Amino acid sequence: MKCLTESEVRTVRSIGQTFFPRGNPSGIDGIDAGVTEYVDSYLARLPVWERTKVRALFAAIEFLPAAASFDKSRRFSNCAQEEREELLDAWESSSVHFRRMAVKALKSLMGLAYVSSGAVAEKLGMEGVDLGTPEEHLKELAKVKVIDLGAAE
Repeated sequence: MKCLTESEVRTVRSIGQTFFPRGNPSGIDGIDAGVTEYVDSYLARLPVWERTKVRALFAAIEFLPAAASFDKSRRFSNCAQEEREELLDAWESSSVHFRRMAVKALKSLMGLAYVSSGAVAEKLGMEGVDLGTPEEHLKELAKVKVIDLGAAE
């Protein structure tokens, strides 16, 4: 890995598997699609401050089960698929805008990583479709400010 720590690799792999589990309709899970490797390469291109924000999001997700249960030893990457889905669903439907935006950001990043896999693109009939470059996506992400996410809700 170029950028992700071992702990972050476990978190990203778990998030990827939550969105794209084994046995999904495409037949290609997050691991086989190379989601973690894509995210690692993507983060390596980010400016340090932007990379730090994404890493903070990964940490928040990794420690979400600990915060939700008051059991400081629980981690997202150690949860079963169903529990990971429930945790992310709870954030996605939360009344707290920041949580909803965090899940939306995760879905966008993981989705981009997933469809960037040649095998997935072929399976979905998207080979040759221009998804844009990581640099183009980074320019859009750089425009987002935490205050704009409504974190104070």
